[in-house]
Amino acid sequence: PIPASFMADRWGRRPLILLTCPIYFLSWIIILVWPTIETLLFTRIVQGLAMGVVFTVVPLYLSEISSPEIRGSICSLFHNTWYLGHVIEYCLGACLSYRMYTYVTAALPVISFLVFYGQPESPYFLVMKKRNAEAANCLSRLRGCSPVNSVSEELQAMVLSYNNEVSNKASWKDIFRTSADIRALYIVLGLGTLRVLNGLIAIMTYSTQTFSHLHSVNASLHSVNASDNSVLSRIVTPNNTTIVFGVIIFISSFFVAIIADLSGRRQLLMFSAFGSCVNLLLAGGYFYMDTMTNIDVSRYNWFPVLTIIVFSLFVTLGIG
Repeated sequence: PIPASFMADRWGRRPLILLTCPIYFLSWIIILVWPTIETLLFTRIVQGLAMGVVFTVVPLYLSEISSPEIRGSICSLFHNTWYLGHVIEYCLGACLSYRMYTYVTAALPVISFLVFYGQPESPYFLVMKKRNAEAANCLSRLRGCSPVNSVSEELQAMVLSYNNEVSNKASWKDIFRTSADIRALYIVLGLGTLRVLNGLIAIMTYSTQTFSHLHSVNASLHSVNASDNSVLSRIVTPNNTTIVFGVIIFISSFFVAIIADLSGRRQLLMFSAFGSCVNLLLAGGYFYMDTMTNIDVSRYNWFPVLTIIVFSLFVTLGIG
């Protein structure tokens, strides 16, 4: 994220976002041509770097092109669509072979490049580079109004904001200037670390393998009622459960801003962290008894599915 922010200020938001598309595309082509463990690890690292650029530059770009009235909603949609992307990938993985899935996924960055190529640069970046005339044209295009004069007030506000930023520009040393600044740094680093290490990304990545415990549920039901189980086994599968899991997270992400405004950020973060911890402990306890002890927990194979889904809901409420 730190190098991406510097590159975005040097070369622009739009070129950097476009650059991630061929990186994603080439990484999927490498997987198609050389499907080995080494290439999978290499492409995962490359895609992780590209994702770091996306998560740094795209929210910055969205905040700079949107009007103040809808800026918060537009920026929050970035995380909503990220969860939607997981749902789409879950659906593709459930109905396509591995190779066909890779073909389709490789086509997505190409579509993104073609769609985004015609979009304007950030007006704020153009103001930073003293290209105010181009910034006015981009603003008029983004606001859907032809006369450049109609966006003059917003442009002047951007110029004033940039001038204030330059006049009050701080250095990295200012972070450690006062005890309050150091405390704020600790809070930011702690929340950032918690956001990455809370386990949601790992669970969403390996959700199908986790929900494979449903197969044993169907097996136990088969001994009770074979005819009913034939229908149930086609519906309640790891793939379908994974899709439902993704849809639940996607839908719940829309209510975070509303709940945060009603309850407050700090209380919501504490509630989210506590609920996530409790459900992870419950899921971990189940898996420990299942794999490390002789206790028969096969009758409760629904329990880890429930705790993981509830855990994901708690994460999306705050720390996620």
